[in-house]
Amino acid sequence: MGTHQADHVDQIDLVDVANPGNNLAYVETNMDVVALTKKNPYFERNFIGSYLAVCLGALSSYGGFVLLATSLALINADIGPSANITWVALVWTLSLSVGYTLVGRLSDIFGRRWFFIGCSLLATIGCVVGGTAMNVNSLIGANVLIGMAAAGQLSFSYSIGELVPIKHRGFVLAMAFTAASPFSALGSYIGRLFVVYTAAGWRWDYYVAIILNALSILLYLAFYHPPHFQDLHRNRSRMQELADLDYGGMILFVAGLVLFLMGLSWGGSLYPWDSAHVIATIVVGFVVCVCFVLYECYMPLRRPLIPMHLFRNRDYVVLVIVTCVGGMLYYSQNAFTGALAGVTTDQNGASALATLSAIMIGAMESMAITLVTIVISDQSELGTGVGAFGSLRAMSGVVATTIFSAILTNKVTGYTDTIVVPDLLKAGLPASSVVLFLTALEAGDSSTLASVPGVNKTIISVGAAALKLSYSKAFIIVYLVSIACGVLSVIAAWFTPNLEDRIHSHAVVRRLGGTNVVNGSTNQATEDAEV
Repeated sequence: MGTHQADHVDQIDLVDVANPGNNLAYVETNMDVVALTKKNPYFERNFIGSYLAVCLGALSSYGGFVLLATSLALINADIGPSANITWVALVWTLSLSVGYTLVGRLSDIFGRRWFFIGCSLLATIGCVVGGTAMNVNSLIGANVLIGMAAAGQLSFSYSIGELVPIKHRGFVLAMAFTAASPFSALGSYIGRLFVVYTAAGWRWDYYVAIILNALSILLYLAFYHPPHFQDLHRNRSRMQELADLDYGGMILFVAGLVLFLMGLSWGGSLYPWDSAHVIATIVVGFVVCVCFVLYECYMPLRRPLIPMHLFRNRDYVVLVIVTCVGGMLYYSQNAFTGALAGVTTDQNGASALATLSAIMIGAMESMAITLVTIVISDQSELGTGVGAFGSLRAMSGVVATTIFSAILTNKVTGYTDTIVVPDLLKAGLPASSVVLFLTALEAGDSSTLASVPGVNKTIISVGAAALKLSYSKAFIIVYLVSIACGVLSVIAAWFTPNLEDRIHSHAVVRRLGGTNVVNGSTNQATEDAEV
């Protein structure tokens, strides 16, 4: 079989096919070897089964986060109460941020099959724990597992992207996103339907995910046969690769990212921003993250967790900036759009604007996640590059949500003092009742409001209107800050590379093994898979 030597595979569409019999061309890479082919995979049952496995896994993964979004208060009332209930959602994002990079890098080195099967199994275990949880802490533990598993289940941009011609990656990934849309787009509504119409209520969020994960595992086992370790490394053993793993980088990466994001999540919710818990955690986490970057830059590592040469690729950096801003807007919009609905009478206008912005964010993110798989010069590091890309996106979402929440809280507090309190006093509320009234008003506790000394219907109406005005003014500041983020994304998008020469490529980077049917003919490959 002919062999073509190259330093990287950024022009893989130009590689000649050496052997018409199996349509493969081998290319030397930083990892070891990667093979290219131009075979159409769409009629292979292994590809069809693998694609279904990916779609079911992605659907389950989005469900693990979105289905619970509108049910946290109900869950807390059922198995709580607990001040930690917000961590049910937060740990999913934290775990996802860490997991993206780990799954991407390790599956590049050791092969993808068992990592993706393992992630689906981990998600199943997490859903079983969540579905049977009797307290909030158990639910938090369940979502840690589900979030880690999501790092594999949502990595279909490379697990499936590398199996199809480069020119089709955008469409194939778009169809996977579409398959996940029942939960990613309508999950909050479906979750509420479970609460209203089923005896088990919110636990069905986990039950349905168990079913989806089980089906995904079976499909992965039967049909997903990407290159095994011996296909990826012709001259290296597993023990050699294990010895060369970047253990120091992994420890620094996980510790730094978790501490930093945990500190941000604590601030203003569990602890005040000026508390030792928050300041120490954020500072230590940030310092550890800086140490991680320096470690990756200057340590002589054979297999760095995140190769720094990725960030010397201008096209990659531009797309990282675009997706980070997209993540900032996506995650923060989830947090604030519902609250905004309560401060405006123009519900149709608010819904239209929210829908329009969501469509634009989705388009921007979809294009970025597709293009980043193409601009990575060494396609044997596809999982690594996309994994780091995903981690940065998830991290930016947490950072943005924290910043926007802090701005909103501070501004509402200020406007409450300058708008709400004067209006209440002018309406006749005794000064001694202001604190109790505001506490009940912000909690939406109508029974407590009615029992506040000196209150009447007019005062309640004045207070509600003034509080809405305070939130409305505060949201103006939040959206002005988000516009600044959007401008950064526009500038980055201006420098997005022109990939016309590559997006029309028919080349496929990976091949599935096993017996496949292609256009009615049988192609017998080894169980270890063609590379």
